[in-house]
Amino acid sequence: METKQVDYRLCLDDSAKLKGIAIVLIIISHVAGMFQIRYFTPCGGIGVALFLFVAGYGLSESFDRNGLKNFWKKRLIVVLVPYFMVEILAVVIIPQRNAVSVIKSLLLIEPRKSQIWYLQYLFLCYICFWCTYKFVSKKYRLLILLMLAILSFFLLKEIAAEQALSFWCGCLFSEKKGLFEKLHRVSVVLLLFGVIMLAFKQLDLVRNASPIIINCVQLSIKLPIALYLVDMVTQMPTIIKYLYMEKIGKVSYELYLIHINFLYLVRANIWSLMLFVVLTTVGAVMLHLIVIRINRNLMKDRNVKETRAV
Repeated sequence: METKQVDYRLCLDDSAKLKGIAIVLIIISHVAGMFQIRYFTPCGGIGVALFLFVAGYGLSESFDRNGLKNFWKKRLIVVLVPYFMVEILAVVIIPQRNAVSVIKSLLLIEPRKSQIWYLQYLFLCYICFWCTYKFVSKKYRLLILLMLAILSFFLLKEIAAEQALSFWCGCLFSEKKGLFEKLHRVSVVLLLFGVIMLAFKQLDLVRNASPIIINCVQLSIKLPIALYLVDMVTQMPTIIKYLYMEKIGKVSYELYLIHINFLYLVRANIWSLMLFVVLTTVGAVMLHLIVIRINRNLMKDRNVKETRAV
């Protein structure tokens, strides 16, 4: 098996591979849920943890290069333009929706799809990052972000609370590059710990515990396994390349937006599943191409590939 030395950083290709793995895990979780198969449920949370890790890492790396220049402009274009396009198309297809519900969905106040909670949480991470890196000295940034992450763990609902440290870990690994080497030494231990906690979660003692205990267990499953996958990507690039994860990662956000709108097609037969895969893939690629064209027009002074990487 071909391996390489730890590079102490994630390059753009590595980030794309991680996002590819993340969206595949999320789609598997959602599709399995449509079949009432709960064994794959943890895959979704692991995928979200990967997405948030890459987001935190990318923002911190971008800050080192450009500071907070055009921070909100880039975030709004990269995240909201594709989302608005999908939502506006939904208005055309589902005309019975009233204007108030459409506006609330567009503003992420009450999203049309429950899976859009991720965008709500992502923008919360953006706000925390911007405020911290704008007003806090470098010495205390990670500490303040950690405190905000811990606060979110206690204040947010379960599905977000279990991701409390994922974004922060991405920022941490960006600022402390030596952690990649340390991660490689303990990655298998993290994987085993995550699997053990997954088994522990099945106990009635845990299932009947308080929400805080359950969230702790969930976090102890999702983040350790996600970190193992981060190490796997940096250590086995050839294998991941052959799985086409880099190509999938480049349209991962579009796949995320599109697939949740076609989940209703999934039924207990192979043909519905094939139709779901085809429509999701075609829709995501088309949306990706349209977004690239829009980004080129709105951000002529930025390379589109660099913009989407963060």
